[in-house]
Order: sequence, then structure tokens, then C-alpha cells
Amino acid sequence: MELTRAGTDGLALLWHRDVPDRLARLAPFARFDDATPVVADGALWWIAYGYLESASFPLARPVLRDGRDVRYLRAGLVGIVGAASGDTHLFLAPGADSLAHVWAGMLAPLIRPSDSLPAALRSQLPYPRRTFRMAAALVSRWEGGREKEGNERGDSTRWNARPREPFELAAPAPEGGGGDRGAIRIWTAQGFETGDPAAVAALVAGAMEPAGPRLFVWRPSPPIHLPGVLVGSPSETAPGVMRLWNVAGELCSAQASFVEPAGGPPYGIDTVFLTRGERHGQGRTLAVALRDLLAGGAAPSGAEGAVGDTSLAARWEVARRLAAQADAALAAGDFEAFGRLYDQLKELLGVGRRKLAPAHQPR
Repeated sequence: MELTRAGTDGLALLWHRDVPDRLARLAPFARFDDATPVVADGALWWIAYGYLESASFPLARPVLRDGRDVRYLRAGLVGIVGAASGDTHLFLAPGADSLAHVWAGMLAPLIRPSDSLPAALRSQLPYPRRTFRMAAALVSRWEGGREKEGNERGDSTRWNARPREPFELAAPAPEGGGGDRGAIRIWTAQGFETGDPAAVAALVAGAMEPAGPRLFVWRPSPPIHLPGVLVGSPSETAPGVMRLWNVAGELCSAQASFVEPAGGPPYGIDTVFLTRGERHGQGRTLAVALRDLLAGGAAPSGAEGAVGDTSLAARWEVARRLAAQADAALAAGDFEAFGRLYDQLKELLGVGRRKLAPAHQPR
């Protein structure tokens, strides 16, 4: 459907270019989310979900979203807009409810069936953003409250989002999550922490399956401690978004610090931090950090969670312990362990790689 332009002699007049506003003019009964860019078959498309919501629904507690009480929220429509042509279409979302089907029947053929959505676009559909935030709020409210009620000591327990905002990643279904095993999906996820020191309370993740959205909640037992908070220098580096995932029952995390000069935007990666369970790895690139992790980069004894904490005090403590372990390895003649610990110490301190002794120069 063309709502974009009209013109003659090669001149064009463009209007209604804002994607949510454009889609809302076709389906004013739905509230459309911010658009997401997707490349399919060599073309750029804007995709936005249209939500059907209500402030009243039987036996449902309200959740405050955008200043309104919401008791019912469902992504019923998918709108797509061609970035180059402005070509606009509406489809039923996978797993759309009966209300969306009624609207589609009344407005046919404006709203097409969900199986009419091109496969290249359908495979890249993210989890509906608004419904994920609602689900995360409910998990935090009720699961966190259950944790508090079951606390034998009777002290208060609160779940805090870590990171603060949901994040996206491409991954197969989590272990034990069912679904199409091995298929890569675009997951939206949110971690929650509790306690002191902070431990993972839950990982909430959602993906759009062929039959509709699917939500997964993982609560590790025993608790797994999170990496320390990554901080940056106001004039040198800035922390990126931490991403968490469940790999074979172990918590994995990935986070980078970015080079960010004073007053300028980030333009490169300074250090990548990885964890898997209690193992840590870090390096200038993802490959280096992964090799460090696989080489047995366990957190130094007594410094649990400190590797990801880039504050001066935390760095000094980790450096002191690495130096002591390297000295012990050298005294024991374990040169392999000494080299690995020495490399970790240099990475931590940001020292450029130098050879221990100058190469012999032929005369």
C-alpha cells in the first residue's frame, strides 16, 4: 500500500514517513512500537508490532506501563514498511489472539494472515518489546516476592535488573528450553540479581517461534555470582551492555569496554570480558578473551567477581594476586603457568606485549 509519495516530472512529495504513525493510520485500534530495521533479500525494511491492550481484564493485576494501568497486552499485528519504496503492509502476528483475528476479518484484505509474511522477514522477527517488558516486570514482582516469603531469615530480598535494560542476542534455544533445538533465534533477554554479593536470581528470555512468542525463565541453583560492575574512565573508556546466557546450565556473560575519548563517541573496543561459571577471560579482542577463558582463566582466589570491575582498587587487588601466583609458578619451574599469568597481568594493566628477552640478532 502506497502512502508515501505523489509527484510528476520526477519530483516527489513525501509524507507520513514515521513508521509507527504511518501504520497507526491504517490500524488506529492498535498501538505500534518503535520500528526495527531488518535486511531481507537485499532490501531494507522497517518492522513494528501493533499491540492490542486494555486497562480491564478479569482476574488480572494491573502493571503500570507508560503511565497507564495495563491488564491485557498482546502483539496482534506486524507492520512492515519498505525503506526505499515506502511500500506498507499489515499482517497478523504469529500467535495473534482472537481479537486480532476479528479485526483482520473486518478489515480484509488490509490485514493479511501471518503465514503471508515473507519468510525472510518472519525468521528475523524479534520478541515483541512491550510484552517482554511486561513479562519481566511480572517475573520481578511475583518471583521476587516469592523469594522474600521463602526467606528463612526473614530479611528483605529485592530483585534488581542486571543489566538495567533488556538486550538482544542471536542464540539457539537455552538448555532445557524445548522448542526447535539448534535453530538460531533472535532472543530478547533480561537478567535479575539479588543479595550481597550479587548473585543471579533469574534470566528471562523470549524469542518469536513459528507458532508465536515463547518465554523462558531460568533460575540457577545453586546461585551463581555475577561479574563485578564494569566501570570506565570518564576520559578514556565506557562500558558496553552486559549480555547473559545459559550454556549447558552454566551462566555465561560477555561485556566490552569501548574507547571513548572525552567529548567524543566510542570508536573501538578497549577490552572484552567473558565469564562462564566461575571462569574468567579478557583480552583486546573476542578471540583473545575466549582463548584466555578456555586456557583456564579462573578468577584469582579471594577476588570473586573482581575481574570485570575496572575500578582502581579492584584492578590493584587482582594485579597483586596475579603477580603472587606468577612468582610462585616461576619458583616452581612451571613456565607455562607463569607465561599465562604474566599475559593476564599485562592485559589487566594495559601494558603492550613485549618479549621477556630481546631476540638474538645475527652479526
